[in-house]
Amino acid sequence: YTCSCDTGYSGDGINCSDVDECSLQTDTCHLHGLCFNTNGSFSCSCSVGYTGDGHTCSCMDGQTVLANGSERLSPGALEGRVELCLNNTYSPVCFDLWDDPEAMVVCRALQLGQNSSHATSAGEISPSTGSPVLSQLACSGDEEGLLNCASSSSLACLSSQVAGVVCQAPTPCANGSVRLLVDMG
Repeated sequence: YTCSCDTGYSGDGINCSDVDECSLQTDTCHLHGLCFNTNGSFSCSCSVGYTGDGHTCSCMDGQTVLANGSERLSPGALEGRVELCLNNTYSPVCFDLWDDPEAMVVCRALQLGQNSSHATSAGEISPSTGSPVLSQLACSGDEEGLLNCASSSSLACLSSQVAGVVCQAPTPCANGSVRLLVDMG
């Protein structure tokens, strides 16, 4: 008779060891998914800002996240480069005409405190590799998201000219107060 290793393991059939599909990149996780090696297999989950089962991940147009370098920050992060989902891809927002009303809209969309939020240029501290979208935004500060603000379709913005925000931490609920949370995912 001959011995062989089970699927997900390699060896001579007597001595078998786990195959790390993630490091070998033989997994079937989505481009925007994360791979986690398990004994004899692997599992997938979607990266921050995406929803799905890890094999299929997507973002919703208008969804906003904060980023630093090539990493999207976990929900609750208070500052970073602003990225907006358009056509299932996150891209940075152009810094031209970027000001506190736009920062207020972003902080509100992220369900963070917006009263002392302010706009920053993120290009120096968190450069982007993607091409910026949404140029010359003009928000009043009351919009639900950046796609509700007026903007220009002409983009003359470099990857170093990207918008950032610094939001305040959300105010804890006072006894008897009500806070509405909207799930954008």
